[in-house]
Amino acid sequence: MLQNRVANEVEHPLIIDLWERSVSQTHSFLTQEDQAFFKEHLPNYLNQVEVLLWKDGKDIIGFSGVTNDNLDMLFLDPNFIGKQYGSHILNWLVANKGVTRLDVNEQNEKAKEFYLQHGFVVASRSDTDGFGKNYPILHLVKQD
Repeated sequence: MLQNRVANEVEHPLIIDLWERSVSQTHSFLTQEDQAFFKEHLPNYLNQVEVLLWKDGKDIIGFSGVTNDNLDMLFLDPNFIGKQYGSHILNWLVANKGVTRLDVNEQNEKAKEFYLQHGFVVASRSDTDGFGKNYPILHLVKQD
């Protein structure tokens, strides 16, 4: 049964490792240099959002990060992608945390389609990410 709990700072290395494995599988558009750059900055973001660690029994499925009504991050262990865990997590976050907004890399086609299938729509687009890097970002909102 899928469960969540607030992650603590001691678990940050585990979360960063999971993030790295997930990004290696899902963000093929990132350069190695940029992946290392984002990994270096990830601990700062983990301290700024409510990070939930998602487990099914003893298996760590992934983690999410939410600020107010914004889903800042949702990453799954690559072994659990495509097994409906992402849908369960997203639906729970919408219902229980009031998530109505999120950003997704335009180049991450699978993630974009995932969010669109779950009732989010593109509200706007930025040519670069929050660091000014050439990774276009789609700003999505939940359609009622």
